[in-house]
Amino acid sequence: VLIMVLTLMLLVATEPRIGLTWDEDIYMRASEIYTSWFGKLITQPAAALSKYGIDESWSFNSEHPPLDKIWSGIVWSGARFLFDHQTAHRLGNMILVSLMVGLLYWLISESYGFTAGLASAAALLTMPRFFFHTHLAALDMPATCAVVFVTFLFWKTKDNLRWKWTLLLGLVWGLAFATKVNAVFVPAILFLWALIFRRQLRLLVRIVVMPLIGIPFAFAIWPWIYPDITARVMSYLGFVTVEHWKIAQWYLGKLYMPPPWHFPFVMAWAVVPLTLTVLYWIGIVRTGWKWREADSLGGLLFLNALVPLLALTTGKSMVYDNERLLMHVFPFLAALAGLGFGWLVIGIQRAADRMQKPRWAVPVTVLAVLLAFLPQSISLVRLYPHLLSYYSETVGGIPGAARLGLETTYWCETYAAALPYLNEHAQPGDMIWVDPLSQNVMVYYQVHGRLRSDVKIAYSPYAPTWPFVYSEYGPPTPATHSTSDFIVLQYRQTLMGSTPENPDRNFFSSHPDFQWIITHELLYQLSQDGVPIMEIYSNSLAEGFESELGQAAVQAPAHWQTFKSEAGNFTVQAPPNREFTETTQKVDIASVHIYESFSEEGGSYTIFYLDLPAEVSADPNASQGLLNSTRDGWLNIIQGTLLEERTVSLGDHLGGEAMVTANINDLPVKFKIRYYLVQDRYYQITVGIPKDRAFPAEMDAFLQSFALLKDL
Repeated sequence: VLIMVLTLMLLVATEPRIGLTWDEDIYMRASEIYTSWFGKLITQPAAALSKYGIDESWSFNSEHPPLDKIWSGIVWSGARFLFDHQTAHRLGNMILVSLMVGLLYWLISESYGFTAGLASAAALLTMPRFFFHTHLAALDMPATCAVVFVTFLFWKTKDNLRWKWTLLLGLVWGLAFATKVNAVFVPAILFLWALIFRRQLRLLVRIVVMPLIGIPFAFAIWPWIYPDITARVMSYLGFVTVEHWKIAQWYLGKLYMPPPWHFPFVMAWAVVPLTLTVLYWIGIVRTGWKWREADSLGGLLFLNALVPLLALTTGKSMVYDNERLLMHVFPFLAALAGLGFGWLVIGIQRAADRMQKPRWAVPVTVLAVLLAFLPQSISLVRLYPHLLSYYSETVGGIPGAARLGLETTYWCETYAAALPYLNEHAQPGDMIWVDPLSQNVMVYYQVHGRLRSDVKIAYSPYAPTWPFVYSEYGPPTPATHSTSDFIVLQYRQTLMGSTPENPDRNFFSSHPDFQWIITHELLYQLSQDGVPIMEIYSNSLAEGFESELGQAAVQAPAHWQTFKSEAGNFTVQAPPNREFTETTQKVDIASVHIYESFSEEGGSYTIFYLDLPAEVSADPNASQGLLNSTRDGWLNIIQGTLLEERTVSLGDHLGGEAMVTANINDLPVKFKIRYYLVQDRYYQITVGIPKDRAFPAEMDAFLQSFALLKDL
């Protein structure tokens, strides 16, 4: 109990500086909605249990089971009167973590002694990345706790095969499954352990029966499925197996989806402190050497650490986020490290006795404690609160990880560090850009008074209402980084290395890439050991770089020809020696009408347009996203890189101007483009020349002369 209390005090004390992460505000919102439903269930049971009442309260975030969100919402309901909004929402999970640490100590100390138990708890809490996650109102940590709870209960009841314990184990596993799908590994691990170490039929039957009890129970406590049980259960199972959106992984300097088979092992090696890695290997060796001792608890710990890692080597998962998928491995590695440390201390005592120097045992043991836990504790304090950037001595810390091509940070926790600069330097009405689809992290800070209310946050044009819109903020403000005043860039190479042909998820989002960073003005940098983890940029070019966009108006000379297309409803002025060829190409959902002129000396002049399906262009709020995604489709075809961009318009119609580079027939080329969305028609006007040449004024005159024959 003392360990639980001390752990909770430590987590609450260190929580305020831990920045909000990408998923948290979604689960916070869900927990409040779910909790309010229970109040309605008491006061208006018929309305609460109606299909409308259930859909209204339980459809939000229904892609994940509800249990932890219910628990967190209940804790928040009381804690909000004592803590701020963020801490009150995180408190429920911090309580679960404290309970897990206490049970881990109990489990290990009962079989291997006080020292091993205490070392297990200490090992877990001195893993910097794990320590970061223990504070969050996300699902990874409660799912991890649930796996430990089920394993603990199984171990404590394995010798009592009465049906009441089988029923209880099934119900507890059901609660784990109702927390997150990760619990599916547990029955397989327990069954494998029983086959190796016990081979008792009744114990094997208990493990088989466990999910048969747990799965119906998990769905029974999920109101969202009640209106249409079969369809919604199948919808959930489809989501967690084949329909989940993809999240790629930056690994060893490349973007993968999925990463190679060795990713989970390398990641575990890279983020677990070196001393703990040595200790858990000692624990593994000890377990293998004395596998019958303590009734093979070490074998159960080892399988719980190994099987999830092996599952990730199959490449079946398409959802990655560094160590997050390994979260439920870490408590068992910590337990094995505790075994290793306990064995080491016993060895020290025996060696001192053999040498007839018993007084040496205490100082040598103290030295062992310092060597085992002090290095990562120092690193934890140095990096705090940005612990998602921790890498162990095994890879040379964060500088070594950067050289190896491992991701510097992720999950938006560094946005909190940008707030003081933005509050001081932003002007009223300024637009602040953050990673696509992560805008709610910044809006949360604004709604809760940590970011000034007179600035705007750039919502992703591709999904401006995802996952929800804060009513306190007002209507979404779709914008790209090229049209924003401040660009807050976390060093998440998964996004920075994403390209149209190799996107970081199911679709490509326009964002600053490595080339953009080089050419734009850096305003603020947060770094660790010389490695940047968050930067703030302006849209101005860096010193020494000149923009080729936004040129002054250039009039077409009087002797130029007028080229027009009645079918395309446009006209443009072109040099008199230019002849345009017309072609039509079928691309995806539309036919592209192309008018092109090329010469070796003068470069290329091109106009093309396509009509988008009415159902795609019907939503006026999605116009910016449609404009950008169509442009990105062209970028994908030529495998081009967007260097610079600005907003232009064609009358009242949205548009943009951009600089693009690409290799065409193995030659480096640069393009200047203008593009517009006129109702459901996309126009693009393009000029191209070799990359080492400057655009002549006549090309700007061509781009600027584009006009509609008649407005649609």
